Amino acid sequence: MQILFVSTMCSKETYKSIFETRKIKLIDPSQKYFEQLIRGMTKNNNVKIQALSAIPVSYNTYSKQVIEPCEEVKDNINYHYIGFKNGRISRFYSQYFAIYKYTRNWIKNETRKGHRKSEIVIACDALSFHIAEPARRAAHREGIKTVAFLTDIPIYATNMKNKDNGYIRKLAISIYEKCALDTCRSYDGYVYIVDGMQEKIGIKNKPFITIEGSVDMDLQKRKKYNSYNNTKTIIYAGGIYKIFGVDRLVKAFQLLNFEDTELHLYGSGDYVQDLIQINQIDNRIKYMGISLNTEMLDIEKKATLLVNTRPTEDVFTKYSFPSKTLEYMSSGTPVLSTKLQGIPSDYWPYIYWISDDSIQGIASALERVLEMDNTTLYAKGYSAQNYVYLHKNNEVQGKKIYEFFKKILITD
Repeated sequence: MQILFVSTMCSKETYKSIFETRKIKLIDPSQKYFEQLIRGMTKNNNVKIQALSAIPVSYNTYSKQVIEPCEEVKDNINYHYIGFKNGRISRFYSQYFAIYKYTRNWIKNETRKGHRKSEIVIACDALSFHIAEPARRAAHREGIKTVAFLTDIPIYATNMKNKDNGYIRKLAISIYEKCALDTCRSYDGYVYIVDGMQEKIGIKNKPFITIEGSVDMDLQKRKKYNSYNNTKTIIYAGGIYKIFGVDRLVKAFQLLNFEDTELHLYGSGDYVQDLIQINQIDNRIKYMGISLNTEMLDIEKKATLLVNTRPTEDVFTKYSFPSKTLEYMSSGTPVLSTKLQGIPSDYWPYIYWISDDSIQGIASALERVLEMDNTTLYAKGYSAQNYVYLHKNNEVQGKKIYEFFKKILITD
């Protein structure tokens, strides 16, 4: 099977270099999702993957105005990073035409090598419309089947972050997301992050599989550190947005009278400045900045409890799976979370749940878990870690995607 995977995904090494040189530090959740899954797929010897990528930079976060094309081979994945002009507008159209040209040439080269068209598939991160759409068009022109990976629903992807954009930018984003939503319906098959997305988008009678994410099989042997010392640490890692319930978490923690407990928050968002001011009043609450996913796992292993208090009443939670859930569980540290609709029922036994996501309800849930003995907490964290490494590792999830491509999309 020959797969061309089109996205902004980079190798771990290249992404770390981009992160370190960005003017504004940002984490791309899709990077980890795709990199782990695609690497897991390469464990099957019948899979050959070419990653076609536009590196995740923009004119206001990266100093280079012209990105030169280059090649890289990592973990049995061949990466081709397209060249483009890194301007406010020019990066969109230059990436579009570069992706289209490369995709058509790659398909022709593969068929010249003797590969049948039924052995070739183009897979795209469909949320990146200007990158996915040219690849999809080129593939359909050549009679090649396409698969859309949907890690969110266009219109929810940016709306849920509630960014304060100007009128023109809001209009541009709205048009972009409408185009992404419309073209989402034009693929031959789908990999969704949660069940039910197909009905919301309006896709009927097309094959799909649901893959909420994965944990990295290469990190399986990394053990949890001994975190049960005099100071207990609660960690939240993710988007620091009010709409994600971070303000409720902070206010709930302030209701606790635990002097030997701290709340550490990692990430970026519209609530960061509030956190910095709150720390001056309550030094138990600390904003820790932004860390790469590879660094966060070690930090989470040292914690007492990991939390996610995303509100359950928002409609977008039905169609989203918090990427931190799997990372949290893989650390071996117990997890406390609101029961979001997008979290499958097979996760339920391994997480402590917040039944009432009001400020008082979150405070009560925190107090209930923090008063548990260390043995109980360790057992809960270990059971969650064991579950995800057995059933949600990137090799298992990657094989599911491979079988989906093979049996449903590739074979005529």
